[in-house]
Amino acid sequence: MRSYRILISILGLAILAAPVWATSTIIYTDQTAFNNATSSVFFQNITFDASNLSSSTGYTDPSGVNFTDSFTGDGSRLSVSGGNLVDTNSWGFAAALPNVVYDYWFTVTGSAGEALNVAFTAPDGYQHNTYSLGSGTFFFGVTSSAPITGLSFTNSSGHQALTITGFGFAGTSDSGGGGDPGDAPEGATLLLIGSGLIAMRFLRKRDKTRAGARPKTSASPAEYISPQIAAS
Repeated sequence: MRSYRILISILGLAILAAPVWATSTIIYTDQTAFNNATSSVFFQNITFDASNLSSSTGYTDPSGVNFTDSFTGDGSRLSVSGGNLVDTNSWGFAAALPNVVYDYWFTVTGSAGEALNVAFTAPDGYQHNTYSLGSGTFFFGVTSSAPITGLSFTNSSGHQALTITGFGFAGTSDSGGGGDPGDAPEGATLLLIGSGLIAMRFLRKRDKTRAGARPKTSASPAEYISPQIAAS
C-alpha cells in the first residue's frame, strides 16, 4: 500500500507540472516585477547604432533582430538619435525576432496619454493589447515557455512620434521568468519517474507470480513423511 501512495503522489506532481511544461506566456508592464521574475536571465541588450540602419531593410542588429517602420515596412522613416531608434513616420515599429527568443523587454517614449498597441505571436496564441503611455514613457516585458515571434508596437492615437529607448531579449534554453523553458523537462522527468516505478512494480508482481506457479520438486525435511511410518 505504501508504494501505491508514493506512485499516486509522483503521478499527481507530474499532472500538476504538465501545464507549465506545455505553454505559458506572462506579460509585464512593471519593470521591477519583470526584473525580479527574470533575475537569472542573461539578456542581449541592443545599443542602436546608425551604421546598422538601411533605408530599404530597416534597422538590422548584429544580434539578429530587425526593426522596420510598421507602415512602410522598411527603414525609410526610421532614424537613430542618441542611441535610440526613432520612428519619424509616427506610426510605430515592427520587429522580426530570431526564432529562439523566449523573453524580451522594450521601453518607448512618446506623447503623454497616447495609446500604444502591442502585438506578438506567442506559443499560446496571438496577443494584442492596448496600453496608455501615461506620462509618455512605457515599459513592456514578456516571458514565455516557447519562442515568441512577430512583435509590433504602434501608435493608435494619431501621428505622434515613438522612440525605442531600450530593447533586450533572451533566447537560451535556460531563460527564466514566469515562462521558464528551463522548467520544461520537469514534467517529463516526473512522468518518467512515475512510469518507471509502475513498470518496476509490475515486474516484481510478475516474478512473484511465476515463482509461486513453479511445481515443488521435493518436500523439505520437515514436510516429508515416510509411507512405512505412516502405515504402522
